[in-house]
Parts: sequence; C-alpha cells; structure tokens
Amino acid sequence: MAAAEAATARKQAATTPESDYAVSTWNGADEDEERRCATQRRTREFSEANRQMAEQQRAERDAREAAERENARVARAEAEQQMREEQMREAATRQQTAEALRQAQEAERERRLTASAAGSRPPPALVGSLFDFAEKRESEEAQRAQQRLREDMAINARLAEAKRARTREEREQERSYAAQVADANFEDFQREVAQSRLRRLQEQKEMQNAAEVAAAAAREKQKQEALVDRSRPDDALLFWAGEDSSRAEETKAEAERRYREEVRRQAERKRAERARDDEEKKAWERALVASDSEAAKAADARERRETQEKIAQLRHTLEDQMAAKKEQRRQEHPQSSQRGLLRGPAPDAISLYRCPVTGELLPASAYDFGIRRGR
Repeated sequence: MAAAEAATARKQAATTPESDYAVSTWNGADEDEERRCATQRRTREFSEANRQMAEQQRAERDAREAAERENARVARAEAEQQMREEQMREAATRQQTAEALRQAQEAERERRLTASAAGSRPPPALVGSLFDFAEKRESEEAQRAQQRLREDMAINARLAEAKRARTREEREQERSYAAQVADANFEDFQREVAQSRLRRLQEQKEMQNAAEVAAAAAREKQKQEALVDRSRPDDALLFWAGEDSSRAEETKAEAERRYREEVRRQAERKRAERARDDEEKKAWERALVASDSEAAKAADARERRETQEKIAQLRHTLEDQMAAKKEQRRQEHPQSSQRGLLRGPAPDAISLYRCPVTGELLPASAYDFGIRRGR
C-alpha cells in the first residue's frame, strides 16, 4: 500500500502542469491605468489650453486689424479733408488774384482813357506785366503742389510701414501656428504610442489569463487521472510502476518542449512588435519633417509673391500719381505753353517724389520702373 502511494506521488510530481507552463502574474495594471488616465487628463488640459490660446490670439488679431483699419480710414479721411481744404483755398486764392488783376487792369484802362482825354502822355505803369504775374502764380502753385505731394508721400510712407509691420506680425503668427500644429501632431504621436503600448499589455494579460485557464484545466484533468489511478488495484500499480515512470518522463519532455516553443514564439512576437513600432515611429517622423518642409516652402513662396505684388502696387501708384500731377499742372496752366513765344525758354521745374520705402525725396529719374520723361 505504501509503495502504491509513493508511485502515485511520483507520477503526480512528474506530470504536474505547473512545470509545463511558466505563468507570470502582472501586478502593475493599476499603475498603468492610473498613468493612462493621468496622460489623458493632461492631454485634455493641454488641448483646452491650446484652444483657448488660439481663440485669444484670434480675438487679439481681429481687434488689432480692426484698429489698424480704423486708423487707416481716419488717416485717409484727414488727408482727403486737408486736400479738399487746400483745393478750396487755392480756388479762393486764384479767384481773388484774378479779381485783383481785373481791377488793376480796369483802373489802368480808366487812367489811360483819362490821360488820353486830357491830351497828356500817361506815365509808365508801375505794376508788373501779366506774364510776370502769371509766372509768379505758377511758381507759387508749383510750390504748393510740391508741399501737397510731400504730405501725400509721408502718408503713403506711414501706411506702407504699418502694412509691413502687419505683414511681419502675420508671418510670426503663421510660424507660431505651425509650431503649435507640430506640437499637436507630436502629442498625437505620443498618444498613439501609449495606446499601442496599452494594447500590447492587454494582449499579454489576455495571454496570461488563457495560460492560467489552460493550467487550471490541466490541473483538473490531473486530479481526475489521480482519482482513476487511486481506484486501480494495488497489485497493478506494483507491476506498472516502471511503465508509468517512463510515460511520465516522456510527458515531462514534451511539456518542456512545448514551453520552449511558446517562449520562442513570444520572443519572436515581441521582436516583431518592436520592429513594427520603430518603423511606425520613423514613418511618422518622416511625415512630420516633410510636412514642416512643405509648410516652410509654402510660406516662402507666399512671402515672395506678396513682395512682388507690393512692388508692383507701389510702382503703379507712383506712375499714376506722377501722371496725374503732370496732367493736373498741364490743365491748370495752359498759358505756360506760350511762355516760350513771349519770354523765352524757362528752366524746367524738378519735381521730387518721396519714396514710400526709404522716405527720401528723389526725382522721377531715380525710379527705375518705367518713368519716362515727358509722360
């Protein structure tokens, strides 16, 4: 009886499932869950802070643009009001001058008629000639026109400086927005990495649970076999001890072989997962670098296009302004074309124009974008 119980104990020790499977218990699931919850909470807080900051920056930009538009409108209104007042003053001055000239001519005519009726030769008139008066008036009007042009150029320079500052600010905002987008993409990448890590931990946990279930089933089966062995006669156990020992050795070797195969498969699976994660990370980094490069190229192209458009606009503005000033002077002083017939050629007046970019007073020949003499 004692020999039978010893044989049964050796058989159970040889075929126990605990030697077939190496089950490791994971005790840090709660800590992983807490870290995951904390990461999600921080991500939500960062997203909310980024959204609030973007809304605040958008509101500030809108308010600043509205203030700039209002200032530009006020400046244009003031310039237009000053121009209208100057035109009204010039019109009143021309009218007064014409009236004074007419009165002087009438007085001179009456004096000559009176002297002619009295039979005496009239003395030479002390007043200047009509051409001297017209030349003086043209000179004064040219000076006033140059003053108005300088004021207009100063206003254009201020507006151009405000536009350049606004353009620089917009570029800075675009760069900050691109940086925020890159940070958000990096946070998404980190979130995906954390989720993939959690998925792997969940799979490992499921595999451990499956192994535990299989081990429990094997133990139950072993118990059933032990009950069957106990129900056999003792004589049979005495005669079958050698056969049962060899069978137990084979079972143990098979269990060890299965365990080694399972460990090898798990190691290969882990290596494949690590390689896949590394490849995904490299692909994501390459995509981020490509996106940043494309954004930088687009920003440079947009900046060059805006610069070219601004140069073309300034060129057209100066050309139109010069042509309008020349046409206005030609219409206001039609008698200047007869000056050469009566008084001889007069030197051409040099008109200086203030550059909207540098603010310097330069002649028309200094601009190399198509200003032609006599246009």
